[in-house]
Amino acid sequence: MLDEREGSVRRLRQKLTLLDAQKAELEGCQRNRLGGEPWCTAKAPHLSPDPTTTIREKAADSPADGVMDGPTPAARFGLLRFYHMAFGRLPNTTPWHPYHTMLRPVVAAVEPATAGGDSFIISSGGPFAALFARAFSGRNLTVSTGMFTSELYRQGFRDRPKFDLCLCDLATEDLGHFHELLPAIRGLLKERSRIVIFHHNLAGRRLDEDTFTFTRGLFPIVGRSRITFSGSYFAALVIRWYKNMLDRHNLASPASVIALAGTLAICAPLSRLIAEFEKRRDPRRYPAHCTSMTIEIDLP
Repeated sequence: MLDEREGSVRRLRQKLTLLDAQKAELEGCQRNRLGGEPWCTAKAPHLSPDPTTTIREKAADSPADGVMDGPTPAARFGLLRFYHMAFGRLPNTTPWHPYHTMLRPVVAAVEPATAGGDSFIISSGGPFAALFARAFSGRNLTVSTGMFTSELYRQGFRDRPKFDLCLCDLATEDLGHFHELLPAIRGLLKERSRIVIFHHNLAGRRLDEDTFTFTRGLFPIVGRSRITFSGSYFAALVIRWYKNMLDRHNLASPASVIALAGTLAICAPLSRLIAEFEKRRDPRRYPAHCTSMTIEIDLP
């Protein structure tokens, strides 16, 4: 038992060393992007295994799902290609994807920046900020709300090229403080640029309970703005079901991939019907089961 405990501690130390190295590389990438370099070519160093590691410890380090027993690389590539053809690639989904109705308004709002404009993303830590950053072809930078509100961090933006778009992927607790972020955001944007505020409601909260908070701290008071809502009872049900499936399963496991495929097979026709219904609904009206809210602000 002591030998196993010491082996576990040694493996954790190796992983911690690797994470520290990756953190340093990511910080370097952020500094390069602040300097106007769109891509970062640095790679985190690969750690060689501890030569004292026993055979039993190596077996413990290997994934429990047995990747070697899974599909061949060619088969995995074929499945992935079929998935992209049928459901798209987040955030650019097809109507068959459960998240399509939730993401369609924000994808349309940021579409001009995906053609090569410079974009700036402020995220509360949700799952979609990194996906949007991947979709932008021009220079882009992603920071958390905590980083952006730090005066020390904002000093790094001085005398730097300005951006064409700011996408704010905000959680509920940050939506009510958007007015506090707005002056600093405007200072980073070019003239006649755009700010897009996106809030996904995967948890199914009733947003109308925060109307007073949003009125005081969210809705813009400058430029021309438009608000779009999406959602319905069935859309919220399908999204919640799909999200719970993703949370429960490790997609590196072949069994989990099969379970996810079964879920998508059930959700796909429902999502297609929901997408058709969403086209006929007035997007300016707040639905009883809101799945997302998107605000577009065109600055003068």
